[in-house]
Amino acid sequence: MKNIPIDIIWAESQNGVLGNKGANKLLWRLPKELKHFKEITLGHILIMGRSTLESLPGILPNRLHIIMTRQKDYVSPFGESDMIKISHSPEAAVELAASLASEGQRAIVAGGDDIYRYFMDPGFIYARLLGKLYRSIILAEFQGDISACEINPMYWPLLSKDAPSEIDEKNNLSFISEVYQHSPTII
Repeated sequence: MKNIPIDIIWAESQNGVLGNKGANKLLWRLPKELKHFKEITLGHILIMGRSTLESLPGILPNRLHIIMTRQKDYVSPFGESDMIKISHSPEAAVELAASLASEGQRAIVAGGDDIYRYFMDPGFIYARLLGKLYRSIILAEFQGDISACEINPMYWPLLSKDAPSEIDEKNNLSFISEVYQHSPTII
């Protein structure tokens, strides 16, 4: 297998909430944060779980989607597309991404919570390929039952932290963007 760099991206509330099971949508609407997500992921390969795909309004343009599911006969709600591939394990998802990647493309893990936990486990078989973790913190508290992973600073030291974004006038929200660099050995 050729190597493919793997990054991770998520947005969480100030109280660590990623979402609500069954809600199948974002808990907040923050266009600047969505633009941030797009800038990081555009042109790369997204790895996500079935529920995360189903929470999207459609296929995200200019990004291959590798969907992880235990359902052997899973069919995307968006129909047949060259931009959606199915995988049944994290290892198979990484191997598929590596086999389909063009020069310079990265695999970016985009949810959900179980998939984040699997990829962030220090024992993950492809942990050596992990690069950056992009975390946006929405500066408000939300109610939900899906929580963000704990970031272990021994394996994920903070690389940079931006000042809070301007407050979005429509919904009175802003966010902080943080970038962590994976360190496979304890520092």
